[in-house]
Amino acid sequence: MKTYSWEAFCAEERYSAINKIETLVNQYGAITDFHRFSDLSLSLTIEISPEKANILFDELSKDINISGKKPLLTEFTSDILLFISINFAEGKGDLKVEVPDVPG
Repeated sequence: MKTYSWEAFCAEERYSAINKIETLVNQYGAITDFHRFSDLSLSLTIEISPEKANILFDELSKDINISGKKPLLTEFTSDILLFISINFAEGKGDLKVEVPDVPG
């Protein structure tokens, strides 16, 4: 399976941006893996057809700055793996998730 990597920078508020990104990705492909790195960045692995990857690139580019290449449609006969790393402008690197104490 061929792979592509995109780097992205997002100036929007992180939670709303993640919701938009998730909605778009689920329209065109399937998220197979994700990692959050505090509030600084997010990494996604997506299985997607090359045609839909091109559409996804265009749709995501409306909200975030992406650097990377669109897949050349003539190179592929099957789905591709797409790795996207998204950095958030508002990130401070100290995101804490409070976990409540559970009795018992």
